[in-house]
Amino acid sequence: MTSGNVAPTETAPAFDELVDPDDIETQVKTTLEREFSHLPLEAKALYLDNLNVRVKQKIPSLVQHLESLPPEQKSTISAFEEVLKKIQNQNTDPKMDLVGDYTKYIVAISELVTKINHLMKSGAEGKNNINGREILRELDKFCVKWGKDSRPLAKYDNLEDAKRVAGRFRAGTVEVVKANDGYEVRFSFSKLIPIAEAVNSPLAVINNLKAGKSPLHGGLDNDAFDILRQVHGKDMNNHVLQTVQLATQEVQKTHQTDVETLTHEMDRALKWLDNIGMAHSQHMSKWTETMLAFLH
Repeated sequence: MTSGNVAPTETAPAFDELVDPDDIETQVKTTLEREFSHLPLEAKALYLDNLNVRVKQKIPSLVQHLESLPPEQKSTISAFEEVLKKIQNQNTDPKMDLVGDYTKYIVAISELVTKINHLMKSGAEGKNNINGREILRELDKFCVKWGKDSRPLAKYDNLEDAKRVAGRFRAGTVEVVKANDGYEVRFSFSKLIPIAEAVNSPLAVINNLKAGKSPLHGGLDNDAFDILRQVHGKDMNNHVLQTVQLATQEVQKTHQTDVETLTHEMDRALKWLDNIGMAHSQHMSKWTETMLAFLH
């Protein structure tokens, strides 16, 4: 059958004409400004997770549709397959749902900040209770749960792949850690340091967080050592209270940057997939018209 070798005609639109990157960027910006920008951090994380689920659902169905085409039509869709492969490599991980797990971490960050805010009791000037030790204990529980004994966000055999994935988190809320059998992408506790610093933690606490450990690792909360004696407690002035409040806001803002970056990436991928599906449908419709004209 000669139909598989029919050359494309001017009636069949080019792939680039059907999927306009500038138009997709406009769609993404409009959507995020309307539905996303006003949300609190926890809600933004859930919005991101929803996008991630939709992208993961859409890719297999579109790939399956393209692969089910007869051989003579498959030769016309190489551009679609190439873009699909690129999206699949950039936005999904074969070993685990990285974005989905990151979403859970962001929700936990929001819950941690809420707990910290409840621990601080405002009063008259010089009578504020920061409750710094309890804040560090809550921070410690959080880091133990999400630290080195927890499942990593992702794991790779080579450093380049791990760095590629970590690079998607532009605010640095994740980092690459050397493991016994490869490289892991884990949450970066160094981004929680502003909270520890705001309650006047000793250097040992800060160093633990920099090393990816829980802040009180090594028995720092042992009263016999009295290492935490300098941590802010009762009878603090308003400036100290505001410093801690600003620190929690800074931590949220840092993580929000990565949530927004990933959301833009995921929303763009979703719209690419929608456009690819529509473009392929239009392309094949024109291809069919060309074939019918040829046969008649």
